[in-house]
Amino acid sequence: MLIGRHPHLSRFAWESAQDLQRSRAALDRFGLAGFADRDVRTLSGGERRRVALAALLVQDAPLCLLDEPSSHLDVAQQAATLDVFVAQAGEHGRALVMVLHDLHLATRYATDAILLGRGRGEAGRAADLLTATHLSALFARGLVELRGGTARAFVPD
Repeated sequence: MLIGRHPHLSRFAWESAQDLQRSRAALDRFGLAGFADRDVRTLSGGERRRVALAALLVQDAPLCLLDEPSSHLDVAQQAATLDVFVAQAGEHGRALVMVLHDLHLATRYATDAILLGRGRGEAGRAADLLTATHLSALFARGLVELRGGTARAFVPD
């Protein structure tokens, strides 16, 4: 977990008490308080994934690049994880770029989108691109949009 603090250390320096505190706080944000002393080999796949994401969070990078950050996580942890990164980006004015294949998460979290497929790409506001028309063309499969409250989902027609 402390590996996330290495970019902030000078050569041959050890982590400080502040680095340790920040690392524990990152674990706590992912619901892993008390996991700092556990051997990673004793963790489930989802717990390992959340530890890796906490290590990324504690780096305090101005730009986070996330490739399928919700993989290996259950539905509740998917939302909780993306909530953490979106909040962190907003609180500290940082950029967040995610690759998501889960359309439910993309419609919930994306402000802008790039649709890539079939040898072409299209970029714009997520609200304009994440539509049944655009996604049907992208996947070459008819999709319909379902709405419930503020949630949107796309299912095969």
